[in-house]
Amino acid sequence: MKKKITITVLSFSFILFSNSTVVHNVWCHGACSDPNVTLEFYTQAGEVYKILEEMKGVYRDANMNLEDGVIAEFQHKLDKEKKLKSYKFSNTLEGYIHLRELMEKFDLSIQKLESINGKCGRVKPWDDALEAILKNDSKAFERISYIGKRYSEISGIKYQPTAPITGLTGILRTWRQDLKVLKNTLDEVIDGLRNAIPLADNADFASVMLSGRNAFGDKNPQFTDMFSAYERMYVSTVLATIAATMQAYPAGYEWLKK
Repeated sequence: MKKKITITVLSFSFILFSNSTVVHNVWCHGACSDPNVTLEFYTQAGEVYKILEEMKGVYRDANMNLEDGVIAEFQHKLDKEKKLKSYKFSNTLEGYIHLRELMEKFDLSIQKLESINGKCGRVKPWDDALEAILKNDSKAFERISYIGKRYSEISGIKYQPTAPITGLTGILRTWRQDLKVLKNTLDEVIDGLRNAIPLADNADFASVMLSGRNAFGDKNPQFTDMFSAYERMYVSTVLATIAATMQAYPAGYEWLKK
């Protein structure tokens, strides 16, 4: 009798300036004909997950510095005795640059996982289960391109839809494809903030950002939206691999019974 697995997609609310944390135990699953390769896959999947969590923490901390700088500017506008904290914006920039470096590390970590998956002797029941889950629950996997669609419609840029995710190879490829979009957008955020920082010395940072007269004021919310979507996509695709393992079990894991 075939087991029916229901995937519950965890919703991740990534709110700018939020200090709250969300904990997921989501290491990507895989099933190889050689249990040693399976173990290697799980180990590397854990490294991928850890870097993503580090990225989230760095971005949160950078945004807390940004918020502190804005609040200090508000206070200074109302009371000149209150000191500006323009250095907070520089701290934010440093945080974003660190995040960008971590994204490269994250990309390399996924590439290592792709390499391990490439030498993984396939376990057909597991592959078939994952394929069916991805097909039946395709709407659960939000892509950054959907977020980009909202912005492309505003800017007049032609929107290019993405193909459905197929198989574990497709999941890993999707992580890297959407990460590339995320990296490009963060580059724009960094450039916009770097150009805006001089405004902070004259207590003009907040007013210019709120008026939309600097690219940072537009790109940072867009990046936050995309980062949130990326994390949701990551979680939902990983949950699909976990569901595939449970549905196909013990296929690929017969060695656990020895």
